Amino acid sequence: MLRKIKVKPDFKFVNPLPLTKTANGIPAKSLYEQEGEMGQAELRMLTQIAALDNVVWWHRNPGQQGFGLNAFIGHYPDFIIGLRSGIIVLVETKGESLANDDSKRKIKPGSKWAEMAGSQFHYFMVFENNAMEGAKQIGKLVGIVSHL
Repeated sequence: MLRKIKVKPDFKFVNPLPLTKTANGIPAKSLYEQEGEMGQAELRMLTQIAALDNVVWWHRNPGQQGFGLNAFIGHYPDFIIGLRSGIIVLVETKGESLANDDSKRKIKPGSKWAEMAGSQFHYFMVFENNAMEGAKQIGKLVGIVSHL
């Protein structure tokens, strides 16, 4: 049986955002005045990313109401980042305890989406300290994004 994968350019950011909980002390360059709640590791990663000169904006993707990679699982990356070069970066952040089968299942559709969407799109799963196979450590992600 042949399986077909499609990438459709039909996502639109909504305004206003449908937020139930908002983040406190969000880094500069947010796409919206308020963004969705996030954990401390996500905030640390985002602070480093937002400080990069080539980052124009970032957005906390609001789960099932946001941008999804609807492969065999509903995968909604945590962040969408827009760069000066026009590149869009999707980032799925994970705590160290989440280096499990569910995370492994999310790496594959993310990587496939980036491959099929073209060179202007990238996907990364990141861990704060110890990245599992196919994922990155936050420091490495910051270095990669700084060169895109």
